[in-house]
Amino acid sequence: MEKAIVMIDAGFLSKVSKKLGDGHYFKYDLLNFSKKLTGKRKLIFHHLFFYNAPPFQGQPPTSEEKK
Repeated sequence: MEKAIVMIDAGFLSKVSKKLGDGHYFKYDLLNFSKKLTGKRKLIFHHLFFYNAPPFQGQPPTSEEKK
């Protein structure tokens, strides 16, 4: 089996959690969640990267990107 690295963006996960929780954030264990994701794909969990990245903005940013 192959090893897998899981990369999760905090902002995206927050939006998904709120959407799936009907407007309320639900509790989750990131490490357990990552292991379940890899296990379902028949991969070996190797490492988790949890980060918070700002959205992309072009140069110069459009009015929608500024908003």
